[in-house]
Amino acid sequence: MPARRISRAFLLLSAAILLAAFSTAAAEDAAKLSIQGNKSDYYRGESVNIPVRIRDTNQTLVNITLEVDYPEGSLFLVRTQGTDPSGTAGFSFRLPRDAPAGIYNLTASCRVENASLLAQSSFRVAPPKKPGPVDIPVVPLAGTALIGLLAAGIAVTATETGKFGFLALFAPLFTRLNRDDALDNRVRHQILGYLTENPGQHYNALKKALSITNGGMVYHLLVLEREGFIRSQRDGILKRFYPSSIRATEKPQRTPDELVLEIIGTIEKRPGITQKELVERLVVSDEVVGYHLRKLVRDSRIISWKKGRTRVYHPVKKA
Repeated sequence: MPARRISRAFLLLSAAILLAAFSTAAAEDAAKLSIQGNKSDYYRGESVNIPVRIRDTNQTLVNITLEVDYPEGSLFLVRTQGTDPSGTAGFSFRLPRDAPAGIYNLTASCRVENASLLAQSSFRVAPPKKPGPVDIPVVPLAGTALIGLLAAGIAVTATETGKFGFLALFAPLFTRLNRDDALDNRVRHQILGYLTENPGQHYNALKKALSITNGGMVYHLLVLEREGFIRSQRDGILKRFYPSSIRATEKPQRTPDELVLEIIGTIEKRPGITQKELVERLVVSDEVVGYHLRKLVRDSRIISWKKGRTRVYHPVKKA
């Protein structure tokens, strides 16, 4: 009797598993997802329209997610759009002016009736067309003017502020972005995240740390500043950038590393100092000091504890 009951339970469990598998397979066969792009080639700065349609199913009102990857495989953007009554979700975005040429892979996905649907496609961003040869007469006066223009350009770009202003004249910002679309770009997300961790970083250091070209860095910084995500401040020959949520320091000539060393030195001279006292002594905003103090405590470079209602900071004792 116990063996017969076990066999019956095993048969019931197997039947349930097979039924679930057949249901999933039937749902996958009943619903099909397709990407219906009408162009295979695009140019930089051009608008891209990608309709994605779900067919052969009774459930047409679903959310479809579209992912677009750069040619080297990193994520370019990801968006989710609901379908209309015909089962179509329309995705539209604009390619950056500095978008790399190559094949961009598309992946659309959704879930229908406990089944995962997937569709893939791609499009190509073509390199810019090369202009044909143009005969330009050589005139001594034109040559002199060109030499003067080059000399002026070299003089202007000798400083960070001059270089940024000079390159900003040629930045492709003719198309106004929606504020919500400004952070769809992977590079702008990277810049904003780095500035949040390193407020007050200057232009050349920022460009070197993130390995971004001059033109790309200027373009993305201008977009972030124009849409209110960051602010810039001139510091002599340097140009520094801060997230909008952090007030720029009153002594912008310090680099973040210099400020950290000054905070540690002040704590070593005055053990038990409070954050308010550090702000008054260093003449730096409360937000910036608080950010560095939290990071120094996490890195075990200083220690802190509460004294009554106030938190105090002490140097780490050396062995």
